Amino acid sequence: MKVAFEPVPGEFVSETDFFDYKEPITGALAKIKKHGAVVVTKNKEYYGMVDNRAVVRHGTRIGKDTAIGGFAVRVPLLDSDTSIERAIHQFYTSSATSLPYHENMKITGIVNRRQMLKAILSLHLLSSYKTKDIMSTPVVAIDSDATVPNAQSIMRRGNLKHLVVLSNGKLSGVLTSKHILENTGATPSRLPERRNVEKQTAKVGDIAEQNVHSIEQGDSVENAIRSLVEKKISSLVVTRSGRPVGIVTVRDIFEAVSAGSSDLGEDIIISGLDDYTREFREDIRAELERLENRINRFHKLGVESMTFNIKRHRAKNYEMKLRVWLTRRGVVSSSAAGFSLEGTMRNLTDNVYNSIKEKKEVVYAHQKRDASEEAYGEQ
Repeated sequence: MKVAFEPVPGEFVSETDFFDYKEPITGALAKIKKHGAVVVTKNKEYYGMVDNRAVVRHGTRIGKDTAIGGFAVRVPLLDSDTSIERAIHQFYTSSATSLPYHENMKITGIVNRRQMLKAILSLHLLSSYKTKDIMSTPVVAIDSDATVPNAQSIMRRGNLKHLVVLSNGKLSGVLTSKHILENTGATPSRLPERRNVEKQTAKVGDIAEQNVHSIEQGDSVENAIRSLVEKKISSLVVTRSGRPVGIVTVRDIFEAVSAGSSDLGEDIIISGLDDYTREFREDIRAELERLENRINRFHKLGVESMTFNIKRHRAKNYEMKLRVWLTRRGVVSSSAAGFSLEGTMRNLTDNVYNSIKEKKEVVYAHQKRDASEEAYGEQ
């Protein structure tokens, strides 16, 4: 991967609007739609940002006088010293759609993630990757005739943001939690494209995105990025011979750049920690380092980097995702969920180790076959 030590260029910065944290959010909806995000201040100091996703996510809580401060998320600041790779990493770890840019101790605008995607393309940061290398799996499908409550139940159980919609066994759409909120009367009337369907009886096919954007698993990541940028979308369904096998999102792309970054100075990237799990950061890192040492014992299958993400919901349930970027033979990923942090972590690392062990055995088998063929040819 080529390095991107260059700072974020000034032309990446776009204008936005500023709101005091006490101002009603209803007065900011039009500006959020226009810019994608607005900056929230408190006593004229940076307080956080509010984007379209925050509005949709908290739609039922929005009243006429609801203060915008309750929806603000404090995300990292970019400046003229922030390298492009570092900025991409900030987008990855924060899951933000836009980040504030400050100059001379003053926020002058925002940088959106589409600009970062363009930078990845222009610098060819992922030119050696195929879509299958970075896609999120497994992909969960639901029939278009299923009800919306049924879809919500599946998404909650799996902590999923996307469901692939099938009609007669064929790919027909994509459903996200955003689609459900926007189309079942759960968001303010001033938000666009609301259909106001009855959630209890609505079919998934009634509200899913019908214009499905997909890409074959063997296609290049650069072609995936071009599709995301040109079509102004955040995800693509990955297919194999027309059947869905995964999803590639903007965050997956940022994760791949972060994993190969030479600017970050770390080969194990941990994200998703909250106030509770943050105290276990060193334990998590130690377990990942043990896995790294085990993998590095395999001949020609060393670890280039690891990306680990943890989510905690319903008080005790842990969901983890780990990707190991190998110096050869691509990327290995796995997910695990459970009620014990230690047990879930162990299952996750064992799954990844066993998958990489299989890769090692395939490599060894190929080497033996090649050696045998070469010896036979000399006879």
